[in-house]
Formats: sequence, structure tokens, C-alpha cells
Amino acid sequence: MATCPSYYCGDEWGDLPAELCPSRNNGGISFMVLLRCGVSREDILADGTPYAADLEKVKDLIANNDAKQVPNIQVTIDPPSAVTGNTYDPCNPEQTITYDRTITIVDPNTSEGRRQFWDSVSAVSGFVNGGVLLYECDADRWSYIDASISFSGGRNSPENNGELQRFEITGNWRSKTDPEILENTEFSPADLAE
Repeated sequence: MATCPSYYCGDEWGDLPAELCPSRNNGGISFMVLLRCGVSREDILADGTPYAADLEKVKDLIANNDAKQVPNIQVTIDPPSAVTGNTYDPCNPEQTITYDRTITIVDPNTSEGRRQFWDSVSAVSGFVNGGVLLYECDADRWSYIDASISFSGGRNSPENNGELQRFEITGNWRSKTDPEILENTEFSPADLAE
């Protein structure tokens, strides 16, 4: 039996769905809804339906300037990096206590308006956000990062005309859990424009 320090004993592991065929999804995040600081989980999730965002709630947030749609971008969720802590047990190694997490945003729309937007939400501007909703175009679903994200980066203008200019933005946050997959959400970015 494995030995573990008592102050790191966690909860029981979660259920593992026994699916006949495993679901596999390609990457590809093309749309983001940036949430203002103070927007909570209850402000975006559907009442009574697990793992679902509510279209009307998200539309209301956008209409009230508590959320901003960011279309025509490329977003990747990068693998997390472990943050470890000493167990103060010489017979056991350091334990992972949380994760540093990163999203990378590439925006090929290098207009003055986009520059102003990215500058305004950068961590150095002092703007504090309340997380993001990310639309996965191939999987046709949303992911939700329920944490304040520190954005940094700016415009990249390559040295020759064989590459596009772009904004390259990195978003960092710390969390023990992966972003929630809102697989029961029944709307797409096009529905937010209606």
C-alpha cells in the first residue's frame, strides 16, 4: 500500500463514464467571450442543466457591457505546469499542489481597433477580468475558465512578407482543475449576434 502524508489525502476519485466508443475531439478554438470581473458562474450557466451555458444570460452580459465577444481568433489551451510544495516528509517527494495554466491567443486582425482592445485588457493596464468562455469550433461546444486571467503580449510583425502580422497574447492563471467543458450548451457564436 502506498504511503501518503495525511495532510495531502484528498477526496474520493470521480466517476469514469463507461462509454461504448470513446469521444475524441479535434482542437480549434475560434471565438472567445471575455467576462468582466465580478461575473460569476451563476451569471452564465443554465439553471437546472449541468454543463450548459445559458444563451440569454450570456447575451444580457454582452448587452450590459459585462462581457465582450472576441471573434476571428485562434486560441490554444496549453498543458498545465505543476506547482509543487514540500511535504516535510523525508521519505516522500514534493507534492503537486496546483497548476500554472496558459492559453495562447493569436489574432491576425492587426487593426488599430484591435490594438486598442488588446492593450486595454492587458494585465499592465490594470484591467481585471472574470474569466472567459471559449468556443471549440470542431467539437461544437464551449469551455469555461472560471478565473481571472493575466493577459500579456502584443503585435508581432514578421521580418518578411511571407508571414502575417498578428497579435500574440498569452493568458495565465492558477487553478487545480482544468477548464470546465460545457458540453450541454446548445448555442454557437452565431446565436449571440441575433
